Amino acid sequence: MVSGDGMNMNHQSSTINHISVEPTQELIDDIYRKRVLRARETPPEEKLLDGPRLFEMSCRIMSDGIRHEFPDADEQQVQAILKERLALLRRLEATS
Repeated sequence: MVSGDGMNMNHQSSTINHISVEPTQELIDDIYRKRVLRARETPPEEKLLDGPRLFEMSCRIMSDGIRHEFPDADEQQVQAILKERLALLRRLEATS
């Protein structure tokens, strides 16, 4: 699209969309403080359940990635590849 002054409006709007704003140190500190307070208020039972929940979520994300990488794989194949990758991760963590 061209404006009345001959300027390419599509180029202008795409340039505007690429402006990035960096967070201030004050904002970063405030977010960190709120996370610490929220963690302190979380009951121990919830904290204990967070580990398995995060692992389950990670496995779902990894399985989705495997399905994307191997679109013809059935669920059994996806689970086998997931197990192989988890075993590889364990070996890598053991050596580091």
